[in-house]
Amino acid sequence: MTNSIFNSIEPIAQLLPLRAMVVTLRFTESVTLQFYHHVAVHAWVRHLCGSPENFSQQVTVQTLENGKTQYAVNELYRFKLVFTPLGAGLIQPFIDKLQKLPQSANTLPRKACLSNNVLFAGLMCGVSNQEIRYAIDLYPYGLEQLAQDVAHWQQRDEVYIESLTPARLLMAKSPGVSPRGDQRYCRDKEHFSSGTITRRFIDTLVGLVESHTGERYQRDIDALFEIEPQLSFWIEHRYGKGEPNQKKPMSGALFSLKLVNIPRLLKWQMAMLVLGQWLGVGQSRSMGLGLYWLRDKGQSNGANSNRLTKAFFSKQRLIELVRESLDSQFSEHERKHYQDNVIRLSEDILENTYHAPVLQQVEIEKSDGGVRTLSIPPLTDRVLQKAIAKPLAASLDGLWKTHSYGYRKNLSRHDAKFAINKAIQQGYEWVLESDVDSFFDNVDWQNLETRLTLLLPNDAIVKVIMAWVKAP
Repeated sequence: MTNSIFNSIEPIAQLLPLRAMVVTLRFTESVTLQFYHHVAVHAWVRHLCGSPENFSQQVTVQTLENGKTQYAVNELYRFKLVFTPLGAGLIQPFIDKLQKLPQSANTLPRKACLSNNVLFAGLMCGVSNQEIRYAIDLYPYGLEQLAQDVAHWQQRDEVYIESLTPARLLMAKSPGVSPRGDQRYCRDKEHFSSGTITRRFIDTLVGLVESHTGERYQRDIDALFEIEPQLSFWIEHRYGKGEPNQKKPMSGALFSLKLVNIPRLLKWQMAMLVLGQWLGVGQSRSMGLGLYWLRDKGQSNGANSNRLTKAFFSKQRLIELVRESLDSQFSEHERKHYQDNVIRLSEDILENTYHAPVLQQVEIEKSDGGVRTLSIPPLTDRVLQKAIAKPLAASLDGLWKTHSYGYRKNLSRHDAKFAINKAIQQGYEWVLESDVDSFFDNVDWQNLETRLTLLLPNDAIVKVIMAWVKAP
């Protein structure tokens, strides 16, 4: 018997209705998370749900605050859960466990980032954005809502598919090539062909439909949507204890793809892309990998917030940074003046009324002769930049390669020298030295902005950073 071909809305409809909720917790102690939170949150949610079989086919965890690594006592934390019809029975028991925190999480290991160190603070429907108390209050995302979204996107001139979290999408197989481990997944933008991406999207839904109905669909190999890859880069992310090379890999690619020839797309193909925003795509998608969103050209992420910026711009933190930035030559009156201006400018940033100032050019003599021209912002803006740069560098540090030494805390050129000497002792003989001429004058600002947006899709902080780096 030949399996049915996945080329209609019918198999997609069997995954509806979806139900989604946004959970808000309150920390009872300070916590340090990794840049990406999905592993910790997935483990916590799965435990509270009773660790059922086929959990990955029933619930998708969407972490909304990736990039924020430090949480203080009483600080709030949010994440989103999407339940398929198979997981509908888990919703009310999970809500009951939330309301009984922290006791309901007492059996979780205390060494875990999330355990019984949180209290329940609120619950919202992920479809209607209304506060809820019970599972029955959740507004379903059904076929009617899907049809409306499909019609919306089919009327767009340009549509982009952009990552919210790293994706693990298997590359197309090449004759005689059998890559292993993380090398099996799409990394560079040339890996993101129309055929490969279409197959990975269909494979994700085929697996979900089979878990719900028992029926295994075949791919329609001729039904491809056309894409133009814009950008892709690989993010190293590992979790667990021990040395970096002993931790479990959960790395993936962040990508931006342009969807072309939209009028030629069939409704079921667009429905597949729309539904994927809720469920993710690729391997480990239920843990929060492979999430993406669709956007128009020039559209900003509707999920943008100022969570990171607000945390970096706390009043006490800004006062401390002003104190660090001013030497003893400044009077108390002058310090108060700068402090008030910094706080006022931080409020402008949060209210989206801030404009980056013109930079002042200063020439300094180089040790080897000649001069170097620097562009210096006003003191108040330098304080604001420092308020963002320090914590952001700390959170990004966990994503860098272990052999990257530049501009990282507690690492220097001396550490690089020791690493080179160690390589020489291991028998390596060749060194490749290269540099980019006038690097900061030749940075592709659009490329930089896209990379930052893919890393920090849920926060408006990228707009502030780009205003500074583009300042005249």
